[in-house]
Amino acid sequence: MLSYQEDFKNLSAKDFKQLVGVKPATFSVMCDLVKADYDRSHAHHGRKSKVSIEDKVLIMLKYYREYITMKSLAVNFHLAESTVHDIITHTEEVLIKSGKFNLPGRKQLVGSDMESDYLIVDGTDSPIQRPKKSKKNTTPVNIKSMHSKRK
Repeated sequence: MLSYQEDFKNLSAKDFKQLVGVKPATFSVMCDLVKADYDRSHAHHGRKSKVSIEDKVLIMLKYYREYITMKSLAVNFHLAESTVHDIITHTEEVLIKSGKFNLPGRKQLVGSDMESDYLIVDGTDSPIQRPKKSKKNTTPVNIKSMHSKRK
């Protein structure tokens, strides 16, 4: 089972950034924001989460960093796939609402007068070979051979 306390806490800053995608200081800020939201929402009611705040942030970051499936994360962290989905969406929501971790939208970037020396392109998707459709690959069905409803 993966866990922040066991597997990532004692890594060097360089190794941590390479594996998780953010510096340990940024990770700490993210955890503080999620913890503040958790404390606010569970102040008067609700049971404690079985997943630590650090593990929630780690799950979200691993999902985006490694492009790993939620099923794989569920197996790695011994959780249900739906729980992993809920953790990712909620953690992402909290961080975006904080205003510290959101990027401006495409329309805002295109319409602005900002000059940039860099262009970021996401090239992670790759094409998948699919069988070509042709008459040889399909199986023709004779209308007479199909079963008809009896009256």
